[in-house]
Amino acid sequence: MNFETFGDAIQWRRIQRKKLAAGNKSQRLAARTLKKCRRGHRCGTETCRVCLREFRINWTGEAVKIVLQRPNWTRCSIIPAGLLVPPGQLSTFDLPAQIKRFRKRIARSALKGRAVLGGLDVSLNLENNALVGWQFHLYMLVEGENDAALQQQVKSAFPPEQTALQPYDFSDIDDPVEVATYAYKSLFSRRSGFVGKDGNHRTKIQPLKDAELRELLQFLSKHKVGARLILAGVRRHGQRLTFTVSKSSPAPSVDRRR
Repeated sequence: MNFETFGDAIQWRRIQRKKLAAGNKSQRLAARTLKKCRRGHRCGTETCRVCLREFRINWTGEAVKIVLQRPNWTRCSIIPAGLLVPPGQLSTFDLPAQIKRFRKRIARSALKGRAVLGGLDVSLNLENNALVGWQFHLYMLVEGENDAALQQQVKSAFPPEQTALQPYDFSDIDDPVEVATYAYKSLFSRRSGFVGKDGNHRTKIQPLKDAELRELLQFLSKHKVGARLILAGVRRHGQRLTFTVSKSSPAPSVDRRR
């Protein structure tokens, strides 16, 4: 996946700042923060496409270095229970507290001992043109082979959102750069679900409307870049990532004498 150019990031930030400036008091404050962001005095917020671009470039390079040091990794896309926020209430979502809960959940589950790299993503979901809400979901790179043992460990650690048609998706990793880039996204959208003429459920990706984008940008403006990261068995030292676990835990043994 290619990164946007610095010039494109500047342009996107300008567009988003103008949209925020047309909003409420908190949104106008976020717009002023973006306006003050400049070389040597960056705002460092999740709203700023320039700061987010810089962070994602560094994150991708460091994540790829980590992945290449171990032979087996699995890409896991997860929609956990309890992360659906009603429209208009995104500001009530406590991002730092949720990230801490996820890290503790990994540490207390069978995933403990596996290195985990990932991030929390969000989209505005619709079904048959009716708003469902802001859905947060996990995108993680988990150390280990993509087998039944790893998949069950992930499912046990993260119970599914009951409204999600496909709460889990697992795959091998063929391109570490692509998955590392996707694990911490900078683009957010509407996901509109519908049933096609063939009877199959489909999803259409659409841009957020202005009011929706302002709500999202206001939420992101409260957090520093990197706030959506989820790490286990790996630690950040400044801009560098290093392992804190020597190797992944073996799959749990099964008593076959029964």
